[in-house]
Amino acid sequence: MLTPEQVAEKAYPAILKGQRVIIPGVSNQLAAFLGKVLPFPWSIRLMEFIYNLAMEPMAPEYPPATTSEGILGPIIDNGGKTTDTREDSEP
Repeated sequence: MLTPEQVAEKAYPAILKGQRVIIPGVSNQLAAFLGKVLPFPWSIRLMEFIYNLAMEPMAPEYPPATTSEGILGPIIDNGGKTTDTREDSEP
């Protein structure tokens, strides 16, 4: 993967020359070319494979668990009928 500085070093001179489309990096150029010549499902899978090779594996981060009250306040289940017990709620 290219850093933003590397992309700028390659793109800025091309912009000054009047180029409208700039694809920095060999893997990006390859993905753009193959996206034009391969069927869409194949190109998506290939781009996913290339992307996964370039990225560092990370452990998934999950949001913290919410309380039983949740965001909206306490909710009581009355035999399949859900009722909001907050005082400011409307029926």
